[in-house]
Amino acid sequence: KVVRADNPRDLVAGLAPGSLLVVGAPGGSWMQRQFFGPGRRLVVRAPAGAVVVRRAPTRCFQAMEEAMVFGPAMPAREARRLLRDPVAPVVEEGHLIGIVRRTALAALSVGSTVADAIEPAVSVRDDEAADAIERIPADVDPVPVVDADGRLRGVIRR
Repeated sequence: KVVRADNPRDLVAGLAPGSLLVVGAPGGSWMQRQFFGPGRRLVVRAPAGAVVVRRAPTRCFQAMEEAMVFGPAMPAREARRLLRDPVAPVVEEGHLIGIVRRTALAALSVGSTVADAIEPAVSVRDDEAADAIERIPADVDPVPVVDADGRLRGVIRR
């Protein structure tokens, strides 16, 4: 389980009795400060101790980049003009609701909206290993990345 915390002290304070704290892939000086500087106290307070992982798979949130997104009410003509990739996420109130393909937009008539070309959403979670994109069809590029609530966080290019 990947857990994010703004403050490592709060993370450790919230651990259940008997928990083992596993800190993934060292990030250089931050990791050194956490385990050899003032952060050392965090490890001592972890109920069952701590393990520092030397290597971990790259997670989607580490490999993603900012996405070009469209809303379902956007005119298809405008989306066609802006879209440079084969596929783009369609988002409503921050949540991924589908994808739209450049080819589908090109086939629409004047006055159509992105909603007329939307396909079901395909995505990976931000906390999954980056190789999770392999389960997404190859013609979906870039691959949308969502958080646990289905909110779009970014995209990963193949």
